[in-house]
Amino acid sequence: MRVLLLQLFHEAHAFTPQLVGVDDFRRRHFVSGDAARQQLARGSNWMAGALATLDDAGAQVHLGLCTACLPGGSVREADYASLSAAWFDAVDTACREHGPFDAVLLLLHGALAVVGQADPEAELVQAVRTRVGPRPVIGVALDFHCNIGPGLVQAADVVVAGRAYPHVDVAERGARLVRLVMHRLGHETARSARRTRHVRLPLVVPMNRMQTVDGPFAELAAKARALEIELGLDDLAIVGGFPYADHDRACASVLASGPQQACQQAVRALAGLAWRLRRELLRPQPDARLLRDWLNEPGSGTLVVADCGDNPGAGGLGRDGTLLAEVLRSTRRFAAGIHIDPRTVALARQAGVDGEIGFELRRAGPGPDDQALLGVWTARVVRVGSFVYRNSGPMMTGETLDGGLGCVLYIEGGRGASGHVLVASERIQPYDTQAFLSQQVALDGLDVILLKSSAHFRAAYAPCATWQPGPAIRVADGGGWASPDLRRYIGVLPATDGSAGRTRAVLPFHLLDDSRWSDLIEDEPDMQ
Repeated sequence: MRVLLLQLFHEAHAFTPQLVGVDDFRRRHFVSGDAARQQLARGSNWMAGALATLDDAGAQVHLGLCTACLPGGSVREADYASLSAAWFDAVDTACREHGPFDAVLLLLHGALAVVGQADPEAELVQAVRTRVGPRPVIGVALDFHCNIGPGLVQAADVVVAGRAYPHVDVAERGARLVRLVMHRLGHETARSARRTRHVRLPLVVPMNRMQTVDGPFAELAAKARALEIELGLDDLAIVGGFPYADHDRACASVLASGPQQACQQAVRALAGLAWRLRRELLRPQPDARLLRDWLNEPGSGTLVVADCGDNPGAGGLGRDGTLLAEVLRSTRRFAAGIHIDPRTVALARQAGVDGEIGFELRRAGPGPDDQALLGVWTARVVRVGSFVYRNSGPMMTGETLDGGLGCVLYIEGGRGASGHVLVASERIQPYDTQAFLSQQVALDGLDVILLKSSAHFRAAYAPCATWQPGPAIRVADGGGWASPDLRRYIGVLPATDGSAGRTRAVLPFHLLDDSRWSDLIEDEPDMQ
Protein backbone atom coordinates (compact mmCIF):
# COMPACT_ATOMS: atom_id res chain seq x y z
CA MET A 1 0.00 0.00 0.00
CA ARG A 2 1.47 3.32 -1.12
CA VAL A 3 0.24 6.37 0.77
CA LEU A 4 0.79 10.10 0.30
CA LEU A 5 0.31 12.20 3.44
CA LEU A 6 0.25 16.00 3.68
CA GLN A 7 -0.76 18.56 6.29
CA LEU A 8 -1.99 22.16 6.13
CA PHE A 9 -3.36 23.24 9.48
CA HIS A 10 -4.64 26.65 10.57
CA GLU A 11 -7.59 27.76 12.70
CA ALA A 12 -8.51 31.26 11.53
CA HIS A 13 -10.52 33.85 13.44
CA ALA A 14 -12.08 35.89 10.65
CA PHE A 15 -12.69 39.00 12.76
CA THR A 16 -9.40 39.53 14.56
CA PRO A 17 -7.28 42.28 12.96
CA GLN A 18 -4.07 40.21 13.11
CA LEU A 19 -3.72 38.48 9.71
CA VAL A 20 -1.17 35.72 9.15
CA GLY A 21 1.26 34.88 6.36
CA VAL A 22 3.73 32.27 5.16
CA ASP A 23 6.27 33.29 7.80
CA ASP A 24 3.80 32.31 10.53
CA PHE A 25 3.57 28.81 9.03
CA ARG A 26 7.34 28.54 8.68
CA ARG A 27 7.75 29.62 12.29
CA ARG A 28 5.76 26.63 13.54
CA HIS A 29 6.79 23.97 11.00
CA PHE A 30 7.21 23.72 7.24
CA VAL A 31 8.71 20.30 6.57
CA SER A 32 8.43 17.20 4.39
CA GLY A 33 9.93 13.72 4.06
CA ASP A 34 12.14 12.44 6.86
CA ALA A 35 12.21 15.86 8.53
CA ALA A 36 8.43 15.77 8.87
CA ARG A 37 8.52 12.29 10.37
CA GLN A 38 11.23 13.22 12.86
CA GLN A 39 9.47 16.39 13.96
CA LEU A 40 5.81 15.36 13.92
CA ALA A 41 5.63 11.60 14.48
CA ARG A 42 6.07 11.83 18.24
CA GLY A 43 3.68 12.61 21.01
CA SER A 44 -0.11 12.49 20.79
CA ASN A 45 -1.04 14.34 17.61
CA TRP A 46 -2.85 13.51 14.37
CA MET A 47 0.37 12.73 12.52
CA ALA A 48 1.71 10.40 15.20
CA GLY A 49 -1.50 8.38 15.30
CA ALA A 50 -1.74 8.10 11.51
CA LEU A 51 1.92 7.19 10.95
CA ALA A 52 2.00 4.57 13.71
CA THR A 53 -1.00 2.81 12.17
CA LEU A 54 0.43 3.03 8.64
CA ASP A 55 3.77 1.67 9.82
CA ASP A 56 2.05 -1.23 11.59
CA ALA A 57 0.28 -2.05 8.31
CA GLY A 58 3.57 -2.05 6.39
CA ALA A 59 2.53 0.87 4.18
CA GLN A 60 5.01 2.78 2.06
CA VAL A 61 4.42 6.35 3.19
CA HIS A 62 5.60 9.47 1.41
CA LEU A 63 5.33 12.64 3.47
CA GLY A 64 4.67 15.70 1.34
CA LEU A 65 4.59 19.25 2.65
CA CYS A 66 3.43 19.38 6.27
CA THR A 67 2.86 22.84 7.68
CA ALA A 68 0.83 24.53 10.39
CA CYS A 69 0.30 27.93 11.92
CA LEU A 70 -0.70 28.88 15.44
CA PRO A 71 -4.35 30.03 15.60
CA GLY A 72 -4.72 33.59 14.35
CA GLY A 73 -6.49 35.65 11.73
CA SER A 74 -7.23 35.04 8.08
CA VAL A 75 -4.33 34.23 5.76
CA ARG A 76 -3.35 37.08 3.44
CA GLU A 77 -4.28 36.42 -0.18
CA ALA A 78 -0.75 36.60 -1.61
CA ASP A 79 0.67 34.46 1.18
CA TYR A 80 -1.97 31.81 0.62
CA ALA A 81 -1.23 31.77 -3.10
CA SER A 82 2.41 31.02 -2.27
CA LEU A 83 1.50 28.48 0.41
CA SER A 84 -1.01 26.54 -1.68
CA ALA A 85 1.34 26.57 -4.68
CA ALA A 86 4.05 24.94 -2.55
CA TRP A 87 1.53 22.39 -1.26
CA PHE A 88 0.28 21.48 -4.74
CA ASP A 89 3.84 21.33 -6.05
CA ALA A 90 4.55 18.77 -3.32
CA VAL A 91 1.54 16.73 -4.48
CA ASP A 92 2.60 16.88 -8.13
CA THR A 93 6.21 15.98 -7.33
CA ALA A 94 5.16 13.07 -5.13
CA CYS A 95 2.84 11.68 -7.80
CA ARG A 96 5.53 12.00 -10.47
CA GLU A 97 8.40 10.53 -8.45
CA HIS A 98 6.71 8.16 -5.97
CA GLY A 99 3.25 7.40 -7.37
CA PRO A 100 0.83 6.05 -8.17
CA PHE A 101 -0.67 6.08 -4.69
CA ASP A 102 -3.38 3.85 -3.30
CA ALA A 103 -4.44 6.43 -0.73
CA VAL A 104 -3.94 10.11 0.03
CA LEU A 105 -4.30 11.42 3.59
CA LEU A 106 -4.82 15.14 4.16
CA LEU A 107 -4.48 16.47 7.69
CA LEU A 108 -6.40 19.75 7.66
CA HIS A 109 -8.10 21.87 10.30
CA GLY A 110 -11.45 22.78 8.81
CA ALA A 111 -11.54 26.42 9.94
CA LEU A 112 -9.02 27.89 7.52
CA ALA A 113 -9.95 31.40 6.36
CA VAL A 114 -8.22 33.17 3.49
CA VAL A 115 -8.75 36.70 2.24
CA GLY A 116 -10.82 36.45 -0.94
CA GLN A 117 -11.46 32.68 -0.70
CA ALA A 118 -14.95 31.33 -0.03
CA ASP A 119 -14.05 27.79 1.13
CA PRO A 120 -10.29 27.25 0.86
CA GLU A 121 -10.11 23.75 2.37
CA ALA A 122 -12.79 22.42 0.04
CA GLU A 123 -10.76 23.84 -2.84
CA LEU A 124 -7.62 22.14 -1.48
CA VAL A 125 -9.26 18.71 -1.37
CA GLN A 126 -10.91 19.17 -4.76
CA ALA A 127 -7.59 20.22 -6.31
CA VAL A 128 -5.84 17.18 -4.83
CA ARG A 129 -8.56 14.93 -6.23
CA THR A 130 -8.03 16.46 -9.66
CA ARG A 131 -4.30 15.84 -9.41
CA VAL A 132 -4.36 12.24 -8.17
CA GLY A 133 -7.42 11.12 -10.13
CA PRO A 134 -10.41 8.99 -9.06
CA ARG A 135 -8.52 5.83 -8.09
CA PRO A 136 -6.82 6.69 -4.75
CA VAL A 137 -8.93 6.73 -1.62
CA ILE A 138 -8.76 10.21 -0.09
CA GLY A 139 -9.05 10.47 3.68
CA VAL A 140 -9.30 13.84 5.42
CA ALA A 141 -8.70 14.58 9.10
CA LEU A 142 -10.33 17.67 10.62
CA ASP A 143 -10.17 19.42 13.97
CA PHE A 144 -13.12 19.38 16.40
CA HIS A 145 -13.59 23.08 15.54
CA CYS A 146 -14.05 22.46 11.80
CA ASN A 147 -16.42 24.45 9.57
CA ILE A 148 -17.14 22.01 6.76
CA GLY A 149 -18.34 22.82 3.26
CA PRO A 150 -20.01 20.37 0.85
CA GLY A 151 -17.14 20.48 -1.62
CA LEU A 152 -14.73 18.95 0.88
CA VAL A 153 -16.94 15.99 1.77
CA GLN A 154 -17.82 15.34 -1.88
CA ALA A 155 -14.17 15.25 -2.98
CA ALA A 156 -13.08 12.90 -0.17
CA ASP A 157 -14.00 9.29 0.55
CA VAL A 158 -13.58 9.39 4.32
CA VAL A 159 -13.66 12.41 6.64
CA VAL A 160 -12.85 12.02 10.33
CA ALA A 161 -12.93 14.81 12.92
CA GLY A 162 -11.75 15.10 16.49
CA ARG A 163 -14.42 14.31 19.06
CA ALA A 164 -12.93 15.76 22.24
CA TYR A 165 -12.33 19.28 23.54
CA PRO A 166 -9.68 19.43 25.03
CA HIS A 167 -8.26 17.62 22.01
CA VAL A 168 -6.88 14.61 23.88
CA ASP A 169 -8.09 12.11 21.26
CA VAL A 170 -6.32 13.25 18.09
CA ALA A 171 -3.73 10.45 17.89
CA GLU A 172 -6.53 7.91 18.28
CA ARG A 173 -8.59 9.72 15.63
CA GLY A 174 -5.63 9.80 13.25
CA ALA A 175 -5.37 6.03 13.64
CA ARG A 176 -9.12 5.67 13.02
CA LEU A 177 -8.81 7.63 9.77
CA VAL A 178 -6.10 5.28 8.51
CA ARG A 179 -8.10 2.17 9.41
CA LEU A 180 -11.18 3.46 7.58
CA VAL A 181 -9.14 4.35 4.50
CA MET A 182 -7.55 0.89 4.45
CA HIS A 183 -11.00 -0.68 4.70
CA ARG A 184 -12.12 1.28 1.63
CA LEU A 185 -9.16 0.11 -0.47
CA GLY A 186 -10.35 -2.52 -2.92
CA HIS A 187 -13.95 -2.27 -1.73
CA GLU A 188 -15.65 -0.02 -4.25
CA THR A 189 -19.11 -0.83 -2.90
CA ALA A 190 -18.16 0.20 0.63
CA ARG A 191 -16.35 3.23 -0.73
CA SER A 192 -19.57 4.71 -2.10
CA ALA A 193 -22.25 3.14 0.10
CA ARG A 194 -20.45 3.89 3.38
CA ARG A 195 -19.04 7.29 2.43
CA THR A 196 -18.90 10.12 4.96
CA ARG A 197 -22.00 12.27 5.19
CA HIS A 198 -22.13 15.73 6.72
CA VAL A 199 -25.11 17.56 8.21
CA ARG A 200 -25.07 21.05 9.70
CA LEU A 201 -27.06 21.78 12.83
CA PRO A 202 -28.69 25.25 12.97
CA LEU A 203 -26.70 26.09 16.09
CA VAL A 204 -23.62 28.24 16.74
CA VAL A 205 -22.15 27.24 20.10
CA PRO A 206 -19.70 29.56 21.90
CA MET A 207 -16.25 28.01 22.23
CA ASN A 208 -16.33 27.67 26.01
CA ARG A 209 -19.60 25.68 25.87
CA MET A 210 -18.08 23.09 23.52
CA GLN A 211 -15.82 21.44 26.09
CA THR A 212 -16.47 17.71 26.40
CA VAL A 213 -15.12 17.07 29.92
CA ASP A 214 -18.56 17.70 31.38
CA GLY A 215 -21.70 19.66 30.59
CA PRO A 216 -23.99 19.68 27.55
CA PHE A 217 -21.46 19.01 24.79
CA ALA A 218 -20.01 16.14 26.81
CA GLU A 219 -23.52 14.66 26.78
CA LEU A 220 -23.69 15.07 22.99
CA ALA A 221 -20.27 13.46 22.53
CA ALA A 222 -21.24 10.50 24.72
CA LYS A 223 -24.47 10.08 22.75
CA ALA A 224 -22.51 10.02 19.49
CA ARG A 225 -20.20 7.29 20.78
CA ALA A 226 -23.18 5.19 21.87
CA LEU A 227 -25.02 5.69 18.56
CA GLU A 228 -21.94 4.68 16.58
CA ILE A 229 -21.99 1.28 18.27
CA GLU A 230 -25.76 0.89 18.37
CA LEU A 231 -26.25 1.66 14.66
CA GLY A 232 -23.14 -0.11 13.38
CA LEU A 233 -21.56 3.02 11.93
CA ASP A 234 -17.94 3.16 10.84
CA ASP A 235 -17.54 6.54 12.53
CA LEU A 236 -19.71 9.24 14.09
CA ALA A 237 -18.71 12.63 15.44
CA ILE A 238 -20.58 15.72 16.52
CA VAL A 239 -18.24 18.70 16.22
CA GLY A 240 -18.47 22.17 17.68
CA GLY A 241 -17.31 24.17 14.67
CA PHE A 242 -15.42 27.45 14.93
CA PRO A 243 -17.84 30.33 15.57
CA TYR A 244 -15.58 33.27 14.63
CA ALA A 245 -16.66 33.38 10.99
CA ASP A 246 -19.49 34.97 9.05
CA HIS A 247 -20.71 32.21 6.74
CA ASP A 248 -23.11 29.28 6.88
CA ARG A 249 -20.42 26.63 7.45
CA ALA A 250 -19.63 28.03 10.91
CA CYS A 251 -21.89 25.93 13.12
CA ALA A 252 -22.08 22.68 15.01
CA SER A 253 -22.42 19.68 12.71
CA VAL A 254 -22.39 15.90 12.43
CA LEU A 255 -20.02 13.70 10.41
CA ALA A 256 -21.23 10.13 9.92
CA SER A 257 -19.64 7.30 7.94
CA GLY A 258 -21.62 4.17 7.18
CA PRO A 259 -24.92 3.13 5.59
CA GLN A 260 -27.07 6.10 4.59
CA GLN A 261 -30.13 5.21 6.65
CA ALA A 262 -28.10 4.61 9.81
CA CYS A 263 -26.21 7.88 9.31
CA GLN A 264 -29.46 9.80 9.00
CA GLN A 265 -30.91 8.09 12.06
CA ALA A 266 -27.85 9.12 14.07
CA VAL A 267 -28.13 12.73 12.88
CA ARG A 268 -31.78 12.94 13.95
CA ALA A 269 -30.99 11.53 17.39
CA LEU A 270 -28.11 13.96 17.96
CA ALA A 271 -30.12 16.89 16.60
CA GLY A 272 -32.97 16.09 18.96
CA LEU A 273 -30.62 16.01 21.94
CA ALA A 274 -28.95 19.27 20.85
CA TRP A 275 -32.37 20.93 20.69
CA ARG A 276 -33.15 19.83 24.25
CA LEU A 277 -29.76 21.09 25.46
CA ARG A 278 -29.83 24.36 23.49
CA ARG A 279 -30.32 26.72 26.45
CA GLU A 280 -27.37 25.25 28.35
CA LEU A 281 -25.22 25.25 25.20
CA LEU A 282 -25.92 28.96 24.69
CA ARG A 283 -25.73 30.08 28.33
CA PRO A 284 -23.74 33.37 28.67
CA GLN A 285 -20.24 33.28 30.15
CA PRO A 286 -19.40 35.14 33.40
CA ASP A 287 -17.41 38.35 32.87
CA ALA A 288 -14.85 40.36 34.86
CA ARG A 289 -17.45 41.55 37.36
CA LEU A 290 -18.15 38.01 38.48
CA LEU A 291 -14.41 37.27 38.70
CA ARG A 292 -14.23 40.11 41.23
CA ASP A 293 -16.83 38.28 43.33
CA TRP A 294 -14.95 34.98 43.00
CA LEU A 295 -11.75 36.61 44.25
CA ASN A 296 -13.58 37.78 47.38
CA GLU A 297 -15.16 34.40 48.15
CA PRO A 298 -14.21 32.72 51.43
CA GLY A 299 -12.54 29.37 50.89
CA SER A 300 -9.25 27.52 50.68
CA GLY A 301 -7.11 25.83 48.06
CA THR A 302 -6.34 26.90 44.50
CA LEU A 303 -8.91 28.34 42.10
CA VAL A 304 -8.08 27.83 38.41
CA VAL A 305 -9.62 30.55 36.23
CA ALA A 306 -9.50 30.56 32.43
CA ASP A 307 -9.82 33.78 30.43
CA CYS A 308 -11.66 32.38 27.42
CA GLY A 309 -12.07 35.85 25.94
CA ASP A 310 -8.34 36.27 25.28
CA ASN A 311 -7.45 32.70 24.36
CA PRO A 312 -4.62 32.71 21.76
CA GLY A 313 -5.78 29.25 20.75
CA ALA A 314 -9.04 30.72 19.45
CA GLY A 315 -7.66 33.81 17.73
CA GLY A 316 -7.31 36.01 20.81
CA LEU A 317 -4.32 38.32 20.81
CA GLY A 318 -3.23 37.22 24.28
CA ARG A 319 -2.68 40.75 25.51
CA ASP A 320 -6.01 41.78 27.00
CA GLY A 321 -5.42 42.70 30.65
CA THR A 322 -9.00 42.88 31.94
CA LEU A 323 -9.00 39.77 34.14
CA LEU A 324 -5.37 40.07 35.22
CA ALA A 325 -6.07 43.63 36.41
CA GLU A 326 -8.84 42.26 38.65
CA VAL A 327 -6.43 39.70 40.14
CA LEU A 328 -3.80 42.39 40.76
CA ARG A 329 -6.41 44.47 42.63
CA SER A 330 -7.31 41.52 44.87
CA THR A 331 -5.67 40.07 47.97
CA ARG A 332 -4.74 36.75 46.36
CA ARG A 333 -1.46 34.90 45.76
CA PHE A 334 -1.43 34.06 42.08
CA ALA A 335 0.33 32.93 38.93
CA ALA A 336 -0.90 34.23 35.57
CA GLY A 337 -0.06 33.69 31.93
CA ILE A 338 0.71 33.79 29.20
CA HIS A 339 0.44 37.54 28.52
CA ILE A 340 1.63 38.34 24.99
CA ASP A 341 3.47 41.65 24.93
CA PRO A 342 6.79 42.09 23.08
CA ARG A 343 7.12 45.63 24.49
CA THR A 344 7.08 44.38 28.08
CA VAL A 345 9.60 41.66 27.22
CA ALA A 346 11.91 44.29 25.69
CA LEU A 347 11.64 46.44 28.83
CA ALA A 348 12.41 43.42 31.02
CA ARG A 349 15.43 42.55 28.90
CA GLN A 350 16.70 46.10 29.20
CA ALA A 351 16.16 46.19 32.98
CA GLY A 352 17.73 42.76 33.55
CA VAL A 353 17.03 40.24 36.29
CA ASP A 354 16.08 41.95 39.58
CA GLY A 355 15.46 45.20 37.72
CA GLU A 356 12.08 46.93 37.85
CA ILE A 357 9.75 47.97 35.05
CA GLY A 358 6.32 49.54 34.72
CA PHE A 359 3.92 46.78 33.63
CA GLU A 360 1.04 48.21 31.60
CA LEU A 361 -2.25 46.41 31.14
CA ARG A 362 -4.67 47.45 28.40
CA ARG A 363 -7.89 46.26 26.86
CA ALA A 364 -7.45 44.30 23.63
CA GLY A 365 -10.75 43.31 22.08
CA PRO A 366 -13.60 44.37 19.81
CA GLY A 367 -15.34 47.56 20.83
CA PRO A 368 -14.65 51.26 21.40
CA ASP A 369 -12.48 50.65 24.48
CA ASP A 370 -9.85 48.65 22.56
CA GLN A 371 -6.37 49.64 23.83
CA ALA A 372 -7.79 51.53 26.84
CA LEU A 373 -5.27 51.67 29.70
CA LEU A 374 -6.31 49.61 32.74
CA GLY A 375 -3.38 50.45 34.97
CA VAL A 376 0.38 50.33 35.48
CA TRP A 377 2.02 48.11 38.12
CA THR A 378 5.62 48.03 39.30
CA ALA A 379 7.09 44.65 38.42
CA ARG A 380 10.40 43.01 39.33
CA VAL A 381 12.05 41.00 36.56
CA VAL A 382 12.64 37.41 37.73
CA ARG A 383 13.70 35.84 34.47
CA VAL A 384 14.40 36.81 30.84
CA GLY A 385 15.12 34.32 28.09
CA SER A 386 13.78 31.93 25.50
CA PHE A 387 10.18 30.88 26.24
CA VAL A 388 10.24 27.33 24.85
CA TYR A 389 8.84 24.21 26.48
CA ARG A 390 7.48 20.77 25.67
CA ASN A 391 4.07 19.61 26.84
CA SER A 392 4.13 16.82 29.41
CA GLY A 393 0.40 16.55 30.13
CA PRO A 394 -2.39 14.72 28.29
CA MET A 395 -3.09 17.52 25.78
CA MET A 396 -0.76 17.34 22.73
CA THR A 397 1.82 15.40 24.72
CA GLY A 398 5.37 16.00 23.53
CA GLU A 399 4.58 19.02 21.36
CA THR A 400 7.03 21.91 21.63
CA LEU A 401 5.65 25.43 22.08
CA ASP A 402 7.76 28.49 21.32
CA GLY A 403 6.76 31.89 22.66
CA GLY A 404 9.93 33.58 21.43
CA LEU A 405 11.75 35.79 23.90
CA GLY A 406 9.89 35.93 27.21
CA CYS A 407 10.12 37.02 30.80
CA VAL A 408 8.74 36.28 34.25
CA LEU A 409 7.61 39.22 36.38
CA TYR A 410 6.88 39.34 40.11
CA ILE A 411 4.20 41.87 41.06
CA GLU A 412 2.70 42.95 44.37
CA GLY A 413 -0.70 44.62 44.10
CA GLY A 414 -1.90 47.44 46.32
CA ARG A 415 -4.34 45.32 48.37
CA GLY A 416 -1.93 42.47 49.05
CA ALA A 417 -2.03 40.48 45.81
CA SER A 418 1.32 38.94 44.93
CA GLY A 419 2.50 36.59 42.25
CA HIS A 420 4.20 35.85 38.96
CA VAL A 421 3.12 36.82 35.45
CA LEU A 422 4.46 34.99 32.40
CA VAL A 423 5.02 37.24 29.37
CA ALA A 424 5.97 36.09 25.87
CA SER A 425 6.60 37.72 22.50
CA GLU A 426 4.72 35.17 20.36
CA ARG A 427 1.18 33.88 20.86
CA ILE A 428 1.02 30.51 22.62
CA GLN A 429 -1.70 29.00 24.78
CA PRO A 430 -0.64 27.76 28.26
CA TYR A 431 -2.76 24.60 28.22
CA ASP A 432 0.06 22.56 29.80
CA THR A 433 1.51 23.18 33.27
CA GLN A 434 4.98 23.21 31.70
CA ALA A 435 4.17 26.77 30.63
CA PHE A 436 4.80 27.71 34.27
CA LEU A 437 7.09 24.94 35.47
CA SER A 438 9.56 25.43 32.61
CA GLN A 439 9.92 29.05 33.75
CA GLN A 440 10.54 27.97 37.37
CA VAL A 441 7.14 29.21 38.55
CA ALA A 442 5.63 26.77 41.06
CA LEU A 443 1.88 26.19 41.07
CA ASP A 444 1.41 24.81 44.57
CA GLY A 445 0.31 26.98 47.49
CA LEU A 446 -1.45 29.56 45.31
CA ASP A 447 -4.92 31.04 45.68
CA VAL A 448 -5.46 31.65 41.95
CA ILE A 449 -4.00 30.39 38.66
CA LEU A 450 -5.16 32.63 35.80
CA LEU A 451 -4.81 31.18 32.27
CA LYS A 452 -5.57 32.44 28.78
CA SER A 453 -7.47 29.42 27.51
CA SER A 454 -10.99 28.13 26.88
CA ALA A 455 -10.98 24.38 27.48
CA HIS A 456 -7.64 22.81 26.55
CA PHE A 457 -6.23 23.68 29.99
CA ARG A 458 -8.66 21.35 31.78
CA ALA A 459 -6.72 18.20 30.92
CA ALA A 460 -3.51 19.33 32.64
CA TYR A 461 -4.63 21.76 35.35
CA ALA A 462 -7.39 19.69 36.98
CA PRO A 463 -4.97 18.35 39.65
CA CYS A 464 -4.05 21.95 40.55
CA ALA A 465 -7.70 22.95 41.10
CA THR A 466 -8.36 22.34 44.80
CA TRP A 467 -10.54 25.31 45.77
CA GLN A 468 -13.19 24.52 48.35
CA PRO A 469 -16.15 24.76 48.49
CA GLY A 470 -15.85 24.74 44.67
CA PRO A 471 -16.19 24.67 41.77
CA ALA A 472 -12.41 24.78 41.58
CA ILE A 473 -12.24 25.40 37.81
CA ARG A 474 -14.07 28.42 36.41
CA VAL A 475 -14.15 30.23 33.09
CA ALA A 476 -14.68 33.97 32.60
CA ASP A 477 -14.80 36.27 29.59
CA GLY A 478 -12.51 39.29 29.79
CA GLY A 479 -13.86 40.60 26.50
CA GLY A 480 -10.84 40.02 24.25
CA TRP A 481 -10.86 38.99 20.60
CA ALA A 482 -11.84 35.42 21.51
CA SER A 483 -14.88 36.49 23.54
CA PRO A 484 -17.67 33.90 23.36
CA ASP A 485 -20.19 36.75 23.09
CA LEU A 486 -20.67 36.27 19.35
CA ARG A 487 -22.95 39.28 19.02
CA ARG A 488 -19.84 41.43 19.34
CA TYR A 489 -18.72 40.12 15.93
CA ILE A 490 -21.53 38.69 13.83
CA GLY A 491 -23.32 41.45 11.97
CA VAL A 492 -21.14 44.09 13.65
CA LEU A 493 -17.60 43.65 12.28
CA PRO A 494 -16.60 42.84 8.69
CA ALA A 495 -15.03 39.42 8.21
CA THR A 496 -11.41 39.74 7.07
CA ASP A 497 -11.79 36.87 4.59
CA GLY A 498 -14.54 38.76 2.78
CA SER A 499 -17.42 36.44 3.75
CA ALA A 500 -20.74 38.04 2.88
CA GLY A 501 -22.67 36.86 5.92
CA ARG A 502 -25.14 34.15 6.85
CA THR A 503 -28.11 33.14 4.74
CA ARG A 504 -29.29 30.19 6.87
CA ALA A 505 -31.18 30.64 10.14
CA VAL A 506 -29.24 29.49 13.22
CA LEU A 507 -29.49 29.80 16.98
CA PRO A 508 -28.81 32.15 18.74
CA PHE A 509 -29.08 34.73 15.93
CA HIS A 510 -32.56 33.72 14.80
CA LEU A 511 -35.72 32.57 16.55
CA LEU A 512 -36.41 28.90 15.86
CA ASP A 513 -39.09 26.57 17.13
CA ASP A 514 -38.67 22.80 17.14
CA SER A 515 -40.50 22.44 13.82
CA ARG A 516 -38.27 24.95 12.02
CA TRP A 517 -35.21 23.36 13.66
CA SER A 518 -36.16 19.94 12.27
CA ASP A 519 -37.00 21.33 8.82
CA LEU A 520 -33.57 22.97 8.51
CA ILE A 521 -31.88 19.67 9.30
CA GLU A 522 -34.04 17.62 6.95
CA ASP A 523 -33.29 20.11 4.15
CA GLU A 524 -29.57 19.29 4.32
CA PRO A 525 -28.37 17.46 1.15
CA ASP A 526 -27.11 14.41 3.04
CA MET A 527 -30.52 13.96 4.70
CA GLN A 528 -32.20 13.50 1.31
